[in-house]
Amino acid sequence: MIDPWGKGGIKDYDKVCKNLGVGKFKRFAKALPDPPLFMKRGMVYGEKDFSKIAESIKKKKPFALLTGLMPSGKFHIGHMALAQQIIYYQKLGAKIYILVADIESFLTRGISFAEARKIAIDEYITNYIALGLKSKNCKIYFQSTEGAEYQTLTKVVAKHTTLNEMRSIYGNIEPNKIVSSLTQVGDILYPQLEKPLPTIVPVGFDQLPHINLTRDIASRIKEYDFLLPSATFHKFMPGLNGGKMSSSDPNSYIALTDSP
Repeated sequence: MIDPWGKGGIKDYDKVCKNLGVGKFKRFAKALPDPPLFMKRGMVYGEKDFSKIAESIKKKKPFALLTGLMPSGKFHIGHMALAQQIIYYQKLGAKIYILVADIESFLTRGISFAEARKIAIDEYITNYIALGLKSKNCKIYFQSTEGAEYQTLTKVVAKHTTLNEMRSIYGNIEPNKIVSSLTQVGDILYPQLEKPLPTIVPVGFDQLPHINLTRDIASRIKEYDFLLPSATFHKFMPGLNGGKMSSSDPNSYIALTDSP
């Protein structure tokens, strides 16, 4: 079972793909226009339903990208792979949605909303812009302060799952993590509130449980007309002390603000 809140890495990506229904991304990487180096080298390894995104890119049809940032520490070189994906898809015409997961960081890491806001702006958003993110066609929002329509969506999704399903996906899940995961379902579906739209969610393999839950709920929900979101899964950047590079472990990462 994959723990999306854990610190452990994944040793066998092929096994995860085979056992959990994840396709290999390399066949799409070859067809994308001028893919970034990390895509060519196989760092983006898995995918779910990426054909809809590939079709949108090929035919220059509208699509969206949804990504989140956990404001829990320094922006490090492991985060750059995701930032570069955001910028790449923006250049291909995607409308970008970036959520600041301040509710999740409060519920699962005990980080105050004020501290989360400061970390998000100083460490993440500033670096996204420095790396090439443009303000045009880009929306950045905080989970705790986004508008009523979004807040309603994050509650409505709870009607379409059960405690047994949550346990089968996450194990013996606690109430704070139930709220956090259902809020993320709302985030992933948020770009489609105006109209159904192919949406790509680039994440690490540890976020696969959230993607699976969202796709299951999207297939059942009747209050909205959602398309099932697509996802890509990138390999973890190895940490300096083993496992994955994590902003919550200062001994594991190289931050962009570190001195030489």
